[in-house]
Amino acid sequence: MSVELRPLGVRCNLGCRYCYQQPQRDAGNTPAPRYDLAAMKDAILAEGGPFTLFGGEPLLLPPPVLEDLWAWGLERYGGNSVQTNGTLIGDAHVALFRRYRVRVGISVDGPGELNDARVDHTPARTRRATARTEAAIARLCAEGMPPSLIVTLHRGNAAAAHLPVLHDWFRRLDALGVTSARLHLLEVDDPAVGGRYLLTAAETLTALRGLADLETSLPRLHFDLFGEMRKLLDGDDEHATCVWRACDPYTTPAVRGVEGDGSRSNCGRTNKEGIDFVKAGDTGYERQIALYHTPQEAGGCQDCRFFLQCKGQCPGTAIDGDWRNRSAQCAEWFGLFANLEADMLARGQTPLSRSPSRPAVEQAQLRAWQAGHNPPLAQLITQAGPAGPEPTPPPAPASGGRLPFRLPPFQRLMWTSREAADAWQPRIREITRAMPGAVPGWLHDTGRDLAILTLAPWQVLALHTVLARHRLVAAVLPPPAASGALTAVRTPLYCLVAAGTRQAVRAAQQRWEAGEPGELATAANTPPCCISAATDDRDAAWHDRTWPSATRTDATSTAGAGPAGGSPAPLTLPAAPQTSTFLARLGLRAAQHHPCRSGCADSRRDGDAFLAALGACHPEASRRLTEMLSWPLEWSARHGIAEIRTPILKLAHHTDPTSRTLRIIVTSPNYPAEGATGLRFPYHTPRRQLPVASIR
Repeated sequence: MSVELRPLGVRCNLGCRYCYQQPQRDAGNTPAPRYDLAAMKDAILAEGGPFTLFGGEPLLLPPPVLEDLWAWGLERYGGNSVQTNGTLIGDAHVALFRRYRVRVGISVDGPGELNDARVDHTPARTRRATARTEAAIARLCAEGMPPSLIVTLHRGNAAAAHLPVLHDWFRRLDALGVTSARLHLLEVDDPAVGGRYLLTAAETLTALRGLADLETSLPRLHFDLFGEMRKLLDGDDEHATCVWRACDPYTTPAVRGVEGDGSRSNCGRTNKEGIDFVKAGDTGYERQIALYHTPQEAGGCQDCRFFLQCKGQCPGTAIDGDWRNRSAQCAEWFGLFANLEADMLARGQTPLSRSPSRPAVEQAQLRAWQAGHNPPLAQLITQAGPAGPEPTPPPAPASGGRLPFRLPPFQRLMWTSREAADAWQPRIREITRAMPGAVPGWLHDTGRDLAILTLAPWQVLALHTVLARHRLVAAVLPPPAASGALTAVRTPLYCLVAAGTRQAVRAAQQRWEAGEPGELATAANTPPCCISAATDDRDAAWHDRTWPSATRTDATSTAGAGPAGGSPAPLTLPAAPQTSTFLARLGLRAAQHHPCRSGCADSRRDGDAFLAALGACHPEASRRLTEMLSWPLEWSARHGIAEIRTPILKLAHHTDPTSRTLRIIVTSPNYPAEGATGLRFPYHTPRRQLPVASIR
């Protein structure tokens, strides 16, 4: 784990178009140069430190501020680190590096023209900036403080014509005293950048193999990548780089970001929308579990012998920018692993990828992830017994491109900003606390003696208290066995509850136990069209009814028919707060059943009645609930993971696993004051799109 301290966010003196932080700059989400030293230090302590001063370009900070942070870091942790492009290093910085034991990392792609992708406004200024970086590396080596390097491989420095120059440069660095260089593959967020700089998989492998050979002739300098991948093949990932340790894009556990105001953030590689999301509260491994079970032709990792080593690699480099897919650099990593594997076999070693115990270790890894743990491979190898047969899942339904597995129930949320969380977290809590109080009035106003509700466990306790005042009762209906689901070990996220008169609730329990959901829904006055739709969805083996309900609505496609064999075109719906179930997993809904479609008239009347009953006992909660259900949002599903994006939060949860992406766009002119500015729907786009640096 590393704590990346970013006092200036992504502000930088260079304009490297391939930078993974560029989406934030394009969205205009670069904070003003204000920071709170006390808040940053408190956040570092909470994260557990030590920290690396990071950016953007951290040396844009004034030397007195650098000295304050590093003096504190030396006292607290015995040393400091900084990652910089090296162009600003001067006498004062070198003195601070020495005085406060600062380990310096420099990001540079090569000498002279090989570093031209790191743009400083004009070609001439770019070359002068590169010369300053090279001079800084030489000076630090001469001062006895050799920096480590991060080098990104791309067409500008690792194409065949450039490799001899790149190799000579590494030899010179070795002679100067540089001992460590980290190799990165180019992460592409902008198609124009990819077209200009992206190497083919074959070119990348040629470059990597050449550097692996070069390393054997260098007395001092080592590339961390090759040794790390060899360890992974040997079953040792305990100290591996974050990309090899099953990264979760909602928490990026290996990177703990601390911003200038002390807020916690994730690795910037996951901020594809241009928004610096607030770190989620708990880490999950749903991405890796889903990838393990998803065929490779659908963007998964099924049957890959290097899965235990790679785990789908970095979610920031995922195919199509969708973190639910494996890395778009799969061919490169697979090829390099295969080369290193062959070397080990030639030396008489048996890598884990070729070990008879691999299936047992994979199963042990899956069990650990399902329990929310990520133990090192060495521990799993020790504990894993003989591989037993995997449970046979039910056949996959033909419709919707669905896959034959189901993830355990989960849901995780992260906010678009601390301001959004501070404003809306207490409002959501207020709404969900008020909702049980509306049930008696809603039952009375709609002439029901029975309602079927989906509530969080804590809401059930509140409901019992409210109903007792009206001589009504409630009973939790036990969940049915989840056929084909992977083992779930977590506390239920929500409960199905029958509420009403004692006689009606008792009859509801009997119908539920008898397996008569249609009769139960009829007894609860669910509209007949919605009961019929529920039967159709069950027959089609849909567990999450969001997509089939959207297809019944008078929706419009945003892109016409989807490509043959590809994902269907997105559906566009107008916001309908009375019938919206998109935020139901947060306890936010008006209609208490699942409407057959957004425009269902009976469901809208039901939703209006519930909002009115809620307004009678808690007007503010009713107003806020209507407001939230009226926002624009996007729902999408792939590989068993649904993701809902709203202006203030992003929510991931389990759904039916599909090999294709299903997407629903809900449009609305309503937008909260705390809503984010971002690069894609549903966020507000920047008022002024920042100028794109020229791509030479």
